[in-house]
Amino acid sequence: MEIRQFRKSDIKFLNMTDCFKKLFRKSVSEEYSFTVLEDNEIMFCIGGTPLWDGVMESWISIVNASNPMRIVLTARRLMLDSMVKFRIHRLQGIVRADNTQAQRLMAMLGFKDKFKMEKFNADKTDSYMYSLVI
Repeated sequence: MEIRQFRKSDIKFLNMTDCFKKLFRKSVSEEYSFTVLEDNEIMFCIGGTPLWDGVMESWISIVNASNPMRIVLTARRLMLDSMVKFRIHRLQGIVRADNTQAQRLMAMLGFKDKFKMEKFNADKTDSYMYSLVI
C-alpha cells in the first residue's frame, strides 16, 4: 500500500457527481489530503479543508472497496495522525441522509453526534453532519 499527497488530478477517479466535482475542485486542500493506492491503483482518497483553528471539514471517497476493513483502518490512522499533526480537535463530515453505506462508514471511522441538516443538498434532500472530537 502506498500513501501519497492528494493531487487535484485524482478528482477524476472519485465517485462524485460532476456538479460536486466542480465544487470539490475549488475547495479541496491538497496539503491536508491523501491518496491511498494499492498495486498502483487508487483505493481511496481522504482529506479535509480547514474551517478555522482546530476545526476541519473532512471527506473520503472510496474508489475500490475490495478490502473495506483495510480502508477503515488506514483511513482512521490517517485521520488521527493528521489531527495531531495539524492540531485539529474537531473533524466534521457531511453525509447524505439517503446514503446508508456512508453513514455506516462514518460510524466505523469513529464519527459521532449525527445532526440532521434538512434540505441541505442542492436537490433539497437532507444530510447529516457527523463529528469526531479529540
